[in-house]
Amino acid sequence: MRKISANYIFPVTGKPLKNGILIIDKEGMIVDLIDTGGNLKEEENLEFYNGILVPGFINAFCNFEELKTISAHLPEISVNELLSWAIFNGAKALKMDKTLGSFEKGKNPGINLIENFDFKKMRLTGNSTVRALV
Repeated sequence: MRKISANYIFPVTGKPLKNGILIIDKEGMIVDLIDTGGNLKEEENLEFYNGILVPGFINAFCNFEELKTISAHLPEISVNELLSWAIFNGAKALKMDKTLGSFEKGKNPGINLIENFDFKKMRLTGNSTVRALV
């Protein structure tokens, strides 16, 4: 089992979890998603990342650049809504939402880390980057 945490986890089918924890098996399947209530305690074998964790994109780099552009020009749209459009709706459109598109027990969506996120405004920035963790 692998325990992964970040400043925020965006499950995309629910509210963002501050300092949440994802527990995945060796194949990357989600075993649990823990809401710590924002109170993360040091824990053995816990990997912590500075940024936000999101489910894998269908086309990560193309979609991510589009999200940054939308976020810059339409600040009234929350990052949670943008991520839901790009990730969950993308998986749903491809009829892959049973296994991909969100952080839910039993799914294997992959895990991306978004770095250089503006936590004060809860926005993507022009300097935000994405990389695959799982």
